Amino acid sequence: LGQRNPADYFIGDVIGFFFAFIPAVTVYIWVPRIIDRFEPEPWWSLAMAFIWGAIGAMGVAFTINTIMSIIGGGIGYAVGGRSGAQLGEHIFGASISAPIVEEGMKASFVLGMFLFMKSEFDGPVDGVVYAIFAALGFAMTENMLYYSNALAGSGGGGAFAFQFLLRGVFKPWGHPFYTAITGLGIGIARETNKTWLKWVAPIGCYCIAVLFHMGWNSAGLVA
Repeated sequence: LGQRNPADYFIGDVIGFFFAFIPAVTVYIWVPRIIDRFEPEPWWSLAMAFIWGAIGAMGVAFTINTIMSIIGGGIGYAVGGRSGAQLGEHIFGASISAPIVEEGMKASFVLGMFLFMKSEFDGPVDGVVYAIFAALGFAMTENMLYYSNALAGSGGGGAFAFQFLLRGVFKPWGHPFYTAITGLGIGIARETNKTWLKWVAPIGCYCIAVLFHMGWNSAGLVA
């Protein structure tokens, strides 16, 4: 509603939703189900993970990342003008805030299962599966936003096709890969009897996930 062309963004949202939702629920979610085929988790808990990633994790991360981008843009503009503002937005928003906040919010569902639903959380495989479902939901909403912005922006259909190929075809497993690392760490903590490992495994794996995510988001700066 705040855009100059809200109708275009609404149409873009609808189209983007279908192009993000249909691959997620018809193709992508079956990969973690295959991983979990020997002792499958109930669909209700997997659906909760997916919905949390799509709405809860995305909502919190989007808000914090936007605030950090604005702060970074302001600092960058004060230092280097318009080009400095763009660099500051990317560094504060995409390279720093996004990896830390997004990986934390996606994995928070897995942590919740570990703490409060131990009957449905047995070990590393469950941690990875829950993490992938939460990350797929997050990626679905994020893809919808990218597709919508591409359609409603100046790039039109060409920009949309590029985003769909990049995010929906070539890199659909970025978010699931990062979060699965943290899920693995939480799963190890669920299975082990060693107190030190219960702390080191999830924290260490979360840091690894953040570093991978940070490396991908910062690749454009290096290039």
